[in-house]
Amino acid sequence: KDRIQELKWVSYSYTAKWVSGIALLIPIAGALIALIGGLYSLYTLYLGAVPMIKVPQEKAVGYVVVVILVAIVIAVIITFIVGIVFAMMAAGAIMSTGGIH
Repeated sequence: KDRIQELKWVSYSYTAKWVSGIALLIPIAGALIALIGGLYSLYTLYLGAVPMIKVPQEKAVGYVVVVILVAIVIAVIITFIVGIVFAMMAAGAIMSTGGIH
């Protein structure tokens, strides 16, 4: 209903994930830190559903699960499209140079 509140909700919840992503510069411990940041982001997504989006408390878990599943589906579709575009670019580059030598 209120797109601005929804944008604030998602942006705030994923801030922990974005910040913890910096830890990936550290070889082994960075992955663990990033994983913890991602889990905390999902937790804050759940916590913010009731006060920011006005989802009833008993429906908050289901709402958050649906939001996460939709985000995964959109990410898969975008990855698929980008993969096709890069494959077409690579095929065009190979054809324009006369093939692989």
